[in-house]
Amino acid sequence: MLWVGTYGGGLSRVESGRITTYTTRQGLFDDVIFEILEDGRGRLWMSCNKGIFSVSVSDLESFAAGRQASVHSIAYGRSDGMRNAEANGGSPAGLRTEDGRLWFATAGGLVALDPAAVTRSRDAPPALVEEIWVDGERQDPARGLDLPPGNHRLQFAYSAASLLAPDHLRFSYALEGFDAGLIDAGTRRQTSYTNVPAGTYRFRVRVRDEEGPWNEAGIAMPLRVHAHWYRTPVFLLMAGGALVLAAAGAYRLRVRELLARERELADRVEKALADVKVLRGLIPICASCKKIRDDRGYWNQLEQYIGDHSEAAFSHGICPDCVRRLYPDLADKIARRSSS
Repeated sequence: MLWVGTYGGGLSRVESGRITTYTTRQGLFDDVIFEILEDGRGRLWMSCNKGIFSVSVSDLESFAAGRQASVHSIAYGRSDGMRNAEANGGSPAGLRTEDGRLWFATAGGLVALDPAAVTRSRDAPPALVEEIWVDGERQDPARGLDLPPGNHRLQFAYSAASLLAPDHLRFSYALEGFDAGLIDAGTRRQTSYTNVPAGTYRFRVRVRDEEGPWNEAGIAMPLRVHAHWYRTPVFLLMAGGALVLAAAGAYRLRVRELLARERELADRVEKALADVKVLRGLIPICASCKKIRDDRGYWNQLEQYIGDHSEAAFSHGICPDCVRRLYPDLADKIARRSSS
């Protein structure tokens, strides 16, 4: 197996004619490599223009085999004691001595390190929010944020109080209630938000060292954005109630109109039926037989005509005058019976 450092192309691994390349896209600290040294403890140490960094050989092998998508680099520079981070001071640019120490040439002289003695605290300090700006105006982080309605531009600057290699701290953050999850910020220590809708949120930051676990004790700062009055729950409830009442009123008014219309139609039908059963106008009647001529010119008996054009019913009898005229004997008997 052969390890090849390139000037701008990263690190290459050559084995059995197969080449695997590692760059900053895969987690390498830098794509310019002047020297590669093995420490005998499972790590490769490389020098570049920005310092010295190491990568686990097992990470490199796992990436080459397709078992992982990236590698993890640990970098060292001025914050770790180097006077000059430009490790490009000659050829060879580095070597390993019999005692296990690694020597690298830099623009500021030789740098020696003992891989067996290189340790770094795995416990990162808690994160803190240093500064907050709302629409360009600085706010007090200790008080949280209580913002009026509207669209605001929010900017957060966060950090961690570490005097030991602060450049190696890694951060992640989230505006809980707005972000879907924690966002890996790497070494970046600022972020911003725009168009945060009305609601209650918490801005949370956590930190870790390159090789250590996340410090979950990071600060969680409260943040509230008030809603416009026409978007508050009380207004929406009142508006909903008003709509329900309006709909109910409109329904009742419509029902009332339909009932009034129904009554009007019923009255008109009843009046029309009544008009049909009432005899009006000039009725032609025979002076002799008393038959009545209808609209079609036919002569009908009086009782038939009245029965067809009214609700009257007929029963037949005979008046006293007709009895005397038609039945004189019967009339006399009736008269004698009445006198006795």
